[in-house]
Amino acid sequence: MFGILNAWRTPLFVVVIAVSAVTAAGYTLAAGNTVPATKAGEAGTAISGYTITNVVYTLAVGNPQQIASMTFNVDVVLPATAKIHVRLQDGVPGPAGPWYACTNTPPSLAVSCAGLAAAVETADELRVVIVQ
Repeated sequence: MFGILNAWRTPLFVVVIAVSAVTAAGYTLAAGNTVPATKAGEAGTAISGYTITNVVYTLAVGNPQQIASMTFNVDVVLPATAKIHVRLQDGVPGPAGPWYACTNTPPSLAVSCAGLAAAVETADELRVVIVQ
């Protein structure tokens, strides 16, 4: 009876050592998966947005039924790298109008948008998107 037990002792010992080595290696690799303290991640919070004031539309010289340009003010100084786009669209469901790029020169609060081609009659909603 002790002969069978002695015959299994060495292979059983090898299996226990192998399982322990694999477990220790897995723990070591998992412990190495640390994320450095950076600004990375995901979260949810309220978006405060910007306050847009002093909106002024300029009509096209040859066609007063078209909006040619516009200016408005934002409530904070934007960085020079900010991307500003506007869209004038009608409130009717369906495809919206095109987005137009605007410019701002810090520290001015004024934003100007040139090259617009929006119809006065259907422009009943102004959307402003600013990405910093």
